[in-house]
Amino acid sequence: MPDIPFQELSEGEGVPTSLGEVVAVEIPGHTRDHLGFLWRRAGALFVGDLLLGRGDTTWIGEYQGCVRDYLSSLNRVEALNPSVIYPGHGPPITTPGLVLARYRRHRLKRLEQVRAARRENPSAGAGELAAIIYGGELPEKLLKAARASVEAALYHLDQVGG
Repeated sequence: MPDIPFQELSEGEGVPTSLGEVVAVEIPGHTRDHLGFLWRRAGALFVGDLLLGRGDTTWIGEYQGCVRDYLSSLNRVEALNPSVIYPGHGPPITTPGLVLARYRRHRLKRLEQVRAARRENPSAGAGELAAIIYGGELPEKLLKAARASVEAALYHLDQVGG
């Protein structure tokens, strides 16, 4: 194994490899300190859990402002125009534009669901709204994450006037 010293990376810092440099790209949303890695030579972007290789969503709910950051990061990834995206889970994404649009639609749809549920149940808390939105779809072990996601959506809606 090569001797590679640990180093913290920030936006724009590169790591040389025998196949070309990979550059750190800040793409918060899934987590506040989330980094992706752009391999320009191959037109590839490694995004960790910002996107998944299957489905149309990833967990968003770690911190206040994460929904805004997530939507901005989707735009950022789109602007980088990779030909392939490597998520942290699942197969490579070979149609980045289509997948990014699908993830964006899903998040905007979820925001609209939260907005509608809150409008119809103005005194409901995030847990109650999560139960309304997700219904019986979620296993018990995911309810805490769903509540956090709804809390993040409520914060976002409050910030943008929704």
